[in-house]
Amino acid sequence: MSENSQNKKLTKLTIAALCSKAARSGPNEDNCLVITDLGCSTHSIDVSGPQVDLESTCVDLENYGCLLVVADGMGGMNAGEVASTIAIQTIREYFVNRLANMENTESDFQNLIREAIKIADEAIVNESSQDESKYGMGTTVALLWIFNNQAYYAWCGDSRVYLYRENNDVGGGRGDKSLKLQSLTLDHSYVMTPANKSPFGKEGGLGLTEDEAFEHPMNNVIMRSLGNPSERANPDVRGPIRINQDDIFLLCSDGLCGAMRTRTIQDCIESAKDGGIGSVLNKIWSATPDIEWHDNMTTLLCHVTSIPKVRDTMATTQSEQLSEHSQNNYVAEKQVETTSPAPDNILVMVKDRSPFTKQLIVAAITAVVVLSVMFGILSHRAKKSSEKSLNNSEEVSATPSDETVRAGTDTTLLINQGNNIEKADTNVIDSSKIVSMSASVSKGTPSSNTGGKSTQATERSQPKDESEVKQQIEEKTNKTKTLLETVKKR
Repeated sequence: MSENSQNKKLTKLTIAALCSKAARSGPNEDNCLVITDLGCSTHSIDVSGPQVDLESTCVDLENYGCLLVVADGMGGMNAGEVASTIAIQTIREYFVNRLANMENTESDFQNLIREAIKIADEAIVNESSQDESKYGMGTTVALLWIFNNQAYYAWCGDSRVYLYRENNDVGGGRGDKSLKLQSLTLDHSYVMTPANKSPFGKEGGLGLTEDEAFEHPMNNVIMRSLGNPSERANPDVRGPIRINQDDIFLLCSDGLCGAMRTRTIQDCIESAKDGGIGSVLNKIWSATPDIEWHDNMTTLLCHVTSIPKVRDTMATTQSEQLSEHSQNNYVAEKQVETTSPAPDNILVMVKDRSPFTKQLIVAAITAVVVLSVMFGILSHRAKKSSEKSLNNSEEVSATPSDETVRAGTDTTLLINQGNNIEKADTNVIDSSKIVSMSASVSKGTPSSNTGGKSTQATERSQPKDESEVKQQIEEKTNKTKTLLETVKKR
């Protein structure tokens, strides 16, 4: 077993195969191929030929997958088996040689299958053209390629690929939808080819169902095959389809499906599958003589025994790419993911990360802390600046103007000089306004009458407290009142 198989969880397949001339005399024109690992590892099973008897064997589904092929030759005593052998050998060589160089795309996988079958067709045509005794030889082909938990399949002729699935969810099934066993292929035969797809021109095919075609006397007339010199092979290729655990794939020549209905094959599978895929194969072969067995027969069975869970597969693949130290971190991380850590366990989760992740987290935390400190400093400075500006404005507004206080006296002097009673009355009103204005200034209310003198007032020596300011204003006011009364008396 390869080192990869020992270290990672792989899908398990159980395969059994039997290819025999069965009830037909002469050489066996059927041929088959079973390769359990296209990567050609030392433990791979690689068998082919007209006489294959592979007992139930459990294998791992490796990177390049497993390939199963059935070929049913036709064209005479000395030719049918040659055509089927050429097809099997050519397809095998093409897969092994080209697989490592292909791109990892769905279309490329399908093209690989299609090209392998077409090259096999060319090889058969070339061989028949060089030997008249082999002229007209040909073969059918049915192919199944399972890898990466997916299946691709192809066919040309009336050999079939079946899928048995417990939940009856078989996309692309061709038969009775009530059956768990469905044919993934549609025979390229006259009786089953739809009329609008037949190469027979206006007459077309009959387009019959499986059950209808089973009893038809022309069900052995083939519309497509490998080896026809007048028409190159045109295989149908399908896939991928996702494989499920306990799926059973069946590939066979028409020696089986031409002698046993699909429902009967399903009964054989269901009655023997609990005993393993080998029991199913024996059940099918033991039942065929009872139904007028008349042809060579090949039966390949592939049972999907187990499929690792997606999470387990991902974990295994990742662990193979990690160093021993990283593997320990990965295991610790998986343990953290399976629990719900409290907030105070955040540091533990950081330690379980890789070194690069830890550096990234530490850098992020440091950046957040630095930004928080800078924001706090800027906010503090802005607050101090705002408070300082507010204090300065309050000091300016709270300081009375000496010019304003002196305004009353100046007005009184003008009144004394004028000796005009009416003018004095007017000035009394103006003086009262000035007194009120001065009082409002002392309370911090701006006055429009101070004009540009407020700046000069702030430069002079200011009273030490509010009581002195009020006293000065009161004294000036009293003097003003006294002067006004004197003027009135005069």
